[in-house]
Amino acid sequence: MIKKFYFKNTTILILLFLLIGFSIFPNIGTSENHYDSLAFKNNSRDITLLKEISPVGTYEDYINGLDEKPFIFQRIYESPAKDSPLVIIFIDSVLITDLSEEINLYNKTLGKFGYETIIFQVSGITPKDLKNQIINYWEEGYNVCGSVLIGNLPTEWFHHENDFYGPAEFPCDLFLMDLDGTWTDTDGDEMYDSHTDGSWDTAPEIYVGRIDASKVPGDEITILKKYFAKVYDFWSNTTNQTFYGLTYTDQDWANYEDFRNDIGYAYEDYEAIWYPDVNRDDYVNNRIPDNYEFIQLSCHSSAQGHSFASGGWAYNDDIRSAPPRALFYNLFCCSSLRFTEYNCLGNAYILDTDTPSLAVVGSAKTGSMLDFRYFYEPIGNGSSFGTAFKNWFEYEYPYDDSDISWFYGMTILGDPTLIIHCLKNLPPFGDNFLGPDEGIIGEEYKFCIDVSDEEGDSIYCKWDWGDGTATDWIGPYSSGKTVCTNHSWTRSGNYEVKINLKDDMGSESGWSEPHPIYILKSAYINIGKVNGGFFKINADLKNLGEINSTKVNWTIKLDGGMILIGRESSGTISSISTNEIIKVDSNPIIGFGNVKVIVRAEISDNTAIQQTNGKLLLFYIKVNPSG
Repeated sequence: MIKKFYFKNTTILILLFLLIGFSIFPNIGTSENHYDSLAFKNNSRDITLLKEISPVGTYEDYINGLDEKPFIFQRIYESPAKDSPLVIIFIDSVLITDLSEEINLYNKTLGKFGYETIIFQVSGITPKDLKNQIINYWEEGYNVCGSVLIGNLPTEWFHHENDFYGPAEFPCDLFLMDLDGTWTDTDGDEMYDSHTDGSWDTAPEIYVGRIDASKVPGDEITILKKYFAKVYDFWSNTTNQTFYGLTYTDQDWANYEDFRNDIGYAYEDYEAIWYPDVNRDDYVNNRIPDNYEFIQLSCHSSAQGHSFASGGWAYNDDIRSAPPRALFYNLFCCSSLRFTEYNCLGNAYILDTDTPSLAVVGSAKTGSMLDFRYFYEPIGNGSSFGTAFKNWFEYEYPYDDSDISWFYGMTILGDPTLIIHCLKNLPPFGDNFLGPDEGIIGEEYKFCIDVSDEEGDSIYCKWDWGDGTATDWIGPYSSGKTVCTNHSWTRSGNYEVKINLKDDMGSESGWSEPHPIYILKSAYINIGKVNGGFFKINADLKNLGEINSTKVNWTIKLDGGMILIGRESSGTISSISTNEIIKVDSNPIIGFGNVKVIVRAEISDNTAIQQTNGKLLLFYIKVNPSG
């Protein structure tokens, strides 16, 4: 009885103590970063919410930080073909001079891998200006696949009243990606707060990526030069590839299978590490400096640091100095890509790292990617980083309030055109593009190129002759062969011959650098002055062509009158140089009466005839003025 009574009262005391304790310390029994998804409004998905651990800048802060710039919107390069994927590049005009070599090489590299490009230098513009230019090409039927923004270029902001933790305002690159939705600022605060289907839907038609070092510690030009060198190394196959992925998942999402394993849709070989084996020091010291190719991190964050359940904070400078060696990153980490903030985490992974890191996808607000499969699956099928992102965004359509909270801050920092090397079908490559640099009208000329394909695919060729004509796809040819074809031009002038290569998987090289050829005017004989005199008639023959005239046959013939001798004379001139005048004389002529003088000069593809009237006075011939 006593033991029973003691147990009963002890139990009551314990329960009373726990009740009081939980009322005073509501987070007892949970990690400091764990949040019950049911405790927050507008989270229709059964996913633990991210939390923005430190405040971020507002729209007002962003506007106040903008500098006045002169308006510049100038196209500096254009090579669009409607049947090839088109990337529209906007670059801050202050960078043009210092980055001209890097931009030219970047442009050529994109062309080599099948992209057409248009480049604008811009200043003092609005996001609407950028979007309208993209829409112009898209509505004209060009295959616009994406846009790359280089430098400190503007962004639109979105105000979401019913966000996870109440009203939220954030930079929103979906504004540039969605070309046919309707964006509205209903309250006049200069931030969009309504996004509806418009002429079609609210899903993106293109991808957008930002390459901006203006808010990164260090010299902006130096950092961008280093970044574009990394991009070129990647496309040139000199970047070390490991074909190995990593998912690193902290406590609040450790039980979600897709967080751990959806990267398998892109990588057959990957490592999944989740809480409790996850901590700050392991990530900074062992994981990001290792030789993974793709890392997905799921962790609470701010714009400047990751907050791990075990080990605390890893800040932007910790990340950059680790250093991060993976090429690609997916950060399920709220506000980690808030590119309007100084030294944001996303840029710490890819800019000024002295490593081959290239691109990161994540969010500029509380929220991040879900349904990872629909991002990794396109990557596994050979899509670019940007296309995979666009496809994922399209999969999530239509967007309810919860989706806006999760996804509307999503963006890419780095080059979105990149294709994960180990999984892509490389386009064929041409070398030793040979042909004449000069020719004449009507003559056929041979052009040749050595073609190869790293996977050994069969190759097709399309020739553009620069005169408004082009061939269909010709082939197939085996890799390693020399391909030749002939063409002639019907008019003189300067022409540029280009070739595009395609393998039997459909991967195109893009148009080659042009091979110039100048087509000369053919030899062209003109008859100038025809003169009379004592006993003879002479005529001036001039070559108005751009090549020498050879074997020029001429005749001087008289019709009418009484001709005693010399009615017709003829001869052959072996050669007349360009613009040279040669005088030809008839045989002696004696006769009487009115005559018609006919002078004729003939070469293989040109005959000149001139007629004039004259009068014979025995041995003197009077010829009316001519020529």
